[in-house]
Amino acid sequence: LQAPASIILLASATDAAGNVGQAGRTVPVADIVEPALTNLQTVSGATRVLAGTDAALRATVSDNVGVVAVDFSTEGAFVTSGSAAVTPASTSTTVNFSIAVPANAPNGGTVTVRARARDAAGNLSPLQSLVLTIGDAQAPVVSIQAPEAGAVFTPGDTISVQASATDDVAVAQIALRARGVLTFDETRTFTPPVT
Repeated sequence: LQAPASIILLASATDAAGNVGQAGRTVPVADIVEPALTNLQTVSGATRVLAGTDAALRATVSDNVGVVAVDFSTEGAFVTSGSAAVTPASTSTTVNFSIAVPANAPNGGTVTVRARARDAAGNLSPLQSLVLTIGDAQAPVVSIQAPEAGAVFTPGDTISVQASATDDVAVAQIALRARGVLTFDETRTFTPPVT
């Protein structure tokens, strides 16, 4: 038997005079197959998230009939729960959802995300977990591209300065400062921060 489906039962009886009586009934076959949820991860692949931002997550789900939602909850540095609808219901798809990380979540704290798939019959997949670390404990890597090391300038030359930075979470600001015979300060702020 495959679910969801139904079985149609028909019965008839005939008496000695040839009269026929009939009865019918439809018997549903319940869907009892639990869906599956795998590959729970952040969209970026990183396991660090910043306080005050949304953590973008995704998971792969499948079911014999169709997954209708991914239910999730968190525990640890902050507690929340929610559900991401799968519309239309799907037998196999990737579901994206997000969790708001409170601005006051402690730097260095951890949160465990638990998620499971749900089908229309209410069957639930086993819970899958993902541990995320809040905040950024690693300094950005900064480099100066211009002027090149060893460059020599004469009075009246124009000096172009170029710097770049990368970070495991995001760069929020780059500041350039010059001291000596030339003085300047320039700060560039990135909203939202960039990787």
